[in-house]
Amino acid sequence: MKINLKMSKNLHVGKPIVVDAIIDFTKPRQVQWADVKLVVKRPCTKPFILSRREFLNNGFFERGSYHRAALLAANRFLVPSIHHNIKDFYVNASMNFIQDAPPHHPITIDQNFPLELHYNLKNIRLPDSRPVALGAGGMVIHLERDLFHPGEIVKGLLSCPGLGLITVQLKKSSTIRCQCPDYGANCAYVKKVPSIVLAEQKFKCKKAPVEFNLPIPADAEMSRSYCFSGTCGGKSNDSYGEEIKYFLKIQGKRAGIRYPPINVKTSLSIAPPIHTQEEEDAEDSEGPKFPEDYPRSFPSGAFEVSAPSWDDTTDQYRLNVTNRSNETYRGVSAQFWEEDQSRALKTYGFGTWNPGETKEIEFWKTGKSLVKFIVEDNDYRQFEISL
Repeated sequence: MKINLKMSKNLHVGKPIVVDAIIDFTKPRQVQWADVKLVVKRPCTKPFILSRREFLNNGFFERGSYHRAALLAANRFLVPSIHHNIKDFYVNASMNFIQDAPPHHPITIDQNFPLELHYNLKNIRLPDSRPVALGAGGMVIHLERDLFHPGEIVKGLLSCPGLGLITVQLKKSSTIRCQCPDYGANCAYVKKVPSIVLAEQKFKCKKAPVEFNLPIPADAEMSRSYCFSGTCGGKSNDSYGEEIKYFLKIQGKRAGIRYPPINVKTSLSIAPPIHTQEEEDAEDSEGPKFPEDYPRSFPSGAFEVSAPSWDDTTDQYRLNVTNRSNETYRGVSAQFWEEDQSRALKTYGFGTWNPGETKEIEFWKTGKSLVKFIVEDNDYRQFEISL
């Protein structure tokens, strides 16, 4: 028994990732659940689940191969893989099934598939760019804008009459936010990273305004501040995120011992790199695509479903379903769902379903609400009826 995934290894921030999950059963199995998760590794290496999709649950599956499509959401605030602190993203595929031999304990198998996250400008909301005019301690700073892209140059004018040596720095601060039931908010694995200087320029003050030019690194990350929240044991005490800030720091001092140094800061925003139309079109073409008509429908009259009958010996309802088409369906799952339920009441998995073959299926109800009977196969087709 094994789980395989077909998907692109590149995930673009703000776009969902399409996952084609393939589970091969070499023998019949009692499955409790099977799912795929988008995961990021914390500083302590423990996983933090960003999104999850369950595609098989609560049922008995015959020998065979089962293909299911899943769509995992990728929030637009996810951190691209170029980050020096957070770079371990992956999709985890896992399944929990009952052991064959006594004492029939549940067993979980899983596999990890690494990902690289990239920016996609079309899916990023950029802040508005505004001019900056700031004065303090005799210094006046002018910037035409406060929003920049990697590789651009921060150009500004500085008036500083009466001051001596002036230092202008472009700095970046990075803060990791991580809280979990094991370590709380004060985790020893989260190291405080001091602000770093990306560019610096020094000059002596003149009567006329002085122009400064500070280059932004080509691999500079986007400015951001976010925090994802999860749950553990029913309590909201699990969170993970970070904050990336950029700012200009201007330092100067008047002549004389009695004058203290003057420090001025102003915030800047760094947007994602500018992509060409060809690059964005190439991004959109990567990886498997979710079928545009998903879920497709089975041919009309493909299944004949009998009226449910009550079985006193098993205290369950019994249903006879016949394949009335001329086609053999493969990797079929037949599920019973009650309204407002997040998991199926019961699932049957059939490796093959031949033409004219009748499947006898049992199910139960927990309330008086309608039960939906849903059939799906490896070609992403669905058949649904209310019982």
